[in-house]
Amino acid sequence: NNKAVFTYHKYDQAGNLQIYIAQVKGQKWVYKQLTDWDYRWAFSGNGSIQNEFRFRSFKKRPGGLYEIGYWHIKYGEGIILFDEEFDPVGTVIRDLPLFSSSRFEKRINTEGVFEGLNVVSSKDLGSSPNQGIRYALKWEALDRFRDRPRQKPWPKPSKLYLYKLKKTP
Repeated sequence: NNKAVFTYHKYDQAGNLQIYIAQVKGQKWVYKQLTDWDYRWAFSGNGSIQNEFRFRSFKKRPGGLYEIGYWHIKYGEGIILFDEEFDPVGTVIRDLPLFSSSRFEKRINTEGVFEGLNVVSSKDLGSSPNQGIRYALKWEALDRFRDRPRQKPWPKPSKLYLYKLKKTP
């Protein structure tokens, strides 16, 4: 119907972060809460903050359903499916992050010995001319610190790894 649809997040009455959806119907905004999470993300303040929620996608599927893709620090990667009336009809749990310790039998340890280092990764955003191939980066870093200076000592620079991954049948 080519009407604008807005997805957004805000706190519910209990103070927890929720996903909402809204659209004008007639002359009035109609909105619905799509999630019932029990987690509060304090996304206020200055500087770079630790990201605990992110919208990934919004699209119409064949057959009249819509989907919202998201990442949540507590609930992971997921997709909420809903109908034209914005009533949720299901969810899809997505694959784990590439270097998540949940993927492996043992924890992925950092190479660096500096306290507080974490393994960080980013998968490719483009497409490869070679079918079944994708790329990923992996490095080690400290958590975000809201753009405040850190006191010395600082960790040594970490190695940046480029992985070429091949999908197996």
